[in-house]
Amino acid sequence: MEPVTGMYGLGAAYLIVEVMKFLINRFAKASSLTSEESFWLQELHAMHGVKDASGRPIWYMPAGVGKQQEKIIDILKDVSHSQEETAKILERIVQKLND
Repeated sequence: MEPVTGMYGLGAAYLIVEVMKFLINRFAKASSLTSEESFWLQELHAMHGVKDASGRPIWYMPAGVGKQQEKIIDILKDVSHSQEETAKILERIVQKLND
């Protein structure tokens, strides 16, 4: 099911790029935008056109990345819990040695 989500994401990205191209062309002729608004619109368009070595837009994040991030977070929570338990054990050892 993940490849379908990725395809929808790429389709949406393509649509956004095409709409931005249309807006730039339309407002470049009879511009009601300020020069700053026009600059930011052109920068946004340029940013969405940047691709990595494989041809994928650099801002595109595959659907599976979220699941991988969740796994990493779970592992980090486990590590943190283990460290807390280790600290408690060490505190008890120090306390017994001091008694």
